[in-house]
Amino acid sequence: MGKGITCFFIFPVGEDDVRDRQGHPLTPDNAKALLAKGGAITDWRIPNLDAILKEVEKHLKYQISPHLTLADINRVILLSVDVPAAEAQTNDSAQVIKQLLQRDHGIRESKIQILTIKKLAFMHIFSQLRKLDNLLAQGELIFLGITRSNSPAGFALLFRLLLKYKHKVHVVRILPDATANADYILVNQMLQVFKFANVQTLMTAYQYSACMELFEEGDVYFHVFRFLKAWKNMDYELAEFLLRNHVSAELRRMLVPCYKAPGNIEDALRELFFNMTIQLHIGEYVDALGRLYSFRENLVMYALHKLAGYPLLMDAEGHEHLKLHQRFVAENPELEGYLSSRKEQDHKLRYGEPNFKVFRWMLRFYESRHKDAAAFIPALNKLDRVLEYRNKTIIGHGFGGCSEVMFAEKLGMSVPEFIEVVKQTLNVLGIAVGSNPFDKINTLLAKRLAV
Repeated sequence: MGKGITCFFIFPVGEDDVRDRQGHPLTPDNAKALLAKGGAITDWRIPNLDAILKEVEKHLKYQISPHLTLADINRVILLSVDVPAAEAQTNDSAQVIKQLLQRDHGIRESKIQILTIKKLAFMHIFSQLRKLDNLLAQGELIFLGITRSNSPAGFALLFRLLLKYKHKVHVVRILPDATANADYILVNQMLQVFKFANVQTLMTAYQYSACMELFEEGDVYFHVFRFLKAWKNMDYELAEFLLRNHVSAELRRMLVPCYKAPGNIEDALRELFFNMTIQLHIGEYVDALGRLYSFRENLVMYALHKLAGYPLLMDAEGHEHLKLHQRFVAENPELEGYLSSRKEQDHKLRYGEPNFKVFRWMLRFYESRHKDAAAFIPALNKLDRVLEYRNKTIIGHGFGGCSEVMFAEKLGMSVPEFIEVVKQTLNVLGIAVGSNPFDKINTLLAKRLAV
């Protein structure tokens, strides 16, 4: 289109879109005969298409530029059907319409393209339309004309066009009183339905970054999903900043009961458990291994705290960390004697350093001395078996992949069963684990977005 904008018009040709002066439709046989004889088209009209194009021209003049006319449309695409076995044939009618568009609307022949559908199946229509993708991608406006006779194909095309080109698409359809109407409400409602369906799917997979892409930056939900993204990444400082300063008061009241930044090791383990299970649920098994590694180390340290009063080292750093550990071991001679006799790969255990290997030996020492350890050790053994593979992946030192099958082989149980075992282990240690707070928020958001 001249005047600095590119515009396309698409029209699926229906069986009665060409009519004579008395309103009788042009039959396929008559259309074929008319074209074969090179007959005059004087007596034929396209009233539905005339009404639709009148609305298109109004949009161009009043919404874009007063100087625009239908002759400025870059391409008119007529979709015709040629399926003789099904007695569906509008290819010849499309040829007649092509001539009428030149005669009545001043649209040059070179701008009119007929795309023929050979199968009465929507997927075939879509595959034909894909041939136009490179062309339509250049468009700033895409008009689709829908009449009573072409409405099945018209609405199928509308779905496909909206999914790909969104707000570029404008629908003009014939109403029951034979007038044409630019249906902006229909387009907006369908776009909202698509957005909701996409958000639902993405929330189920906890893909909050992708959810953000579906909203403008100023939209209230954009900041909700930005908050959820920060929370999921355990960036609590950013999450709380967004919650306080960018999430609306109404939505904040909905989110606050579900959100809690870790204030102690119990909270941290609970959060890490939920985060780990998210990765397992969506099949991100390598990422789950990374979280599982941190989870196991902190879980063992917490178990020692619950079983024997071992000092929690969560906030301790450097020498303080080391001092607390060494003091605990020194104050428990029987434990120190046990650790001093242990070996790792034919070398004496360096039990003066607080690390997972030492924690594991300490836990073995207390295993026979505390009844609660009996419920904890089996789950820990399963964690060990899974994490043996960690060093072979990119989370450790190799390039190996990770799958649900590998998890199941190492665990001897399915992933959901494993999650339940870990959950019960946390409960044994006094860390109550309810439902995943991200799932609660996803459900609440889905209800709000559906309104």
